[in-house]
Amino acid sequence: MRIPVILSSVLLAGHLSAQEMRIISYNVESDADTNVSDVADDIIEIGGADIWGLQEVASTRSMFKLRDAMAESGRQMWFEFGLSGGGDRLAIVYDQDRFEAVEGPEELVDIGGSRPPLWVKLSDNVSGETFNVIVNHFQRGHAPTRRAQATKLREWLEATDEPSIILGDFNFDLEVPDWVDGEYDGNRAFNIFTKIPSPVLWVEHSPKISTQCSDEFDSVLDFVFLAGNARLWQAKAKLLFTTEQYCEDEKTGGADHRPIEVILDPSLDATPAMTENGMMAEIERIREQLDALEKAVRSR
Repeated sequence: MRIPVILSSVLLAGHLSAQEMRIISYNVESDADTNVSDVADDIIEIGGADIWGLQEVASTRSMFKLRDAMAESGRQMWFEFGLSGGGDRLAIVYDQDRFEAVEGPEELVDIGGSRPPLWVKLSDNVSGETFNVIVNHFQRGHAPTRRAQATKLREWLEATDEPSIILGDFNFDLEVPDWVDGEYDGNRAFNIFTKIPSPVLWVEHSPKISTQCSDEFDSVLDFVFLAGNARLWQAKAKLLFTTEQYCEDEKTGGADHRPIEVILDPSLDATPAMTENGMMAEIERIREQLDALEKAVRSR
């Protein structure tokens, strides 16, 4: 069985440090039967977060309404809005009192798709960390494009050790019953993105249920990954709105994906809390890097 590249949800012991970041990934659904006011109400219920990664934002007007809902917590929220995707656009929203954009925003057009990943590099005034945030909505209707996106984004991440948070709707089709049984085989794009030695670690959410409201599919589409030095950050993830009522409300105007909350703390080392599979994956990645270094030295 293939060893997955996984960072299990980790419960932080004691009090969380001041450096923690609360991050939300949310596909807010731009379909005609979605009422942006209902989604905004759900955002208000979620409460204050430092960074939001949104997918399927229908319009600039919708974006302002969602941003205003995020600001209900008293934060000064700034958004970066993707240009591509028509009525299915990407957005990164962050607390501008805490973060400063030092590079970007930019659509990573070389990675492809009808809505290329949206990237920005943020500097954290609290922790002093500088890190990448990449929000994605991989192609749904064309598997070859989705596989190409997975390949190219993986290559982008392999080229840097900078801390990176990669989140969104990847359409990876990881079946929940398989995941519960310890099998991490989604569609081919998922396997491409996470194949060992992978540059990413998945912050698994709890409970282990589907991230979408569907009577037909029981799968995980939405993920949060860490790459570069962010793999060593302490992390835990939780799926929000897990009651049946949330999916009932989707039929009358709500979004059809459940949001994911991730708590990250750059000041706490996650290495001791990695799962066995996660540690084996890191060992394999480091071994490959050492082999490559040895070959480079010998070639001289």
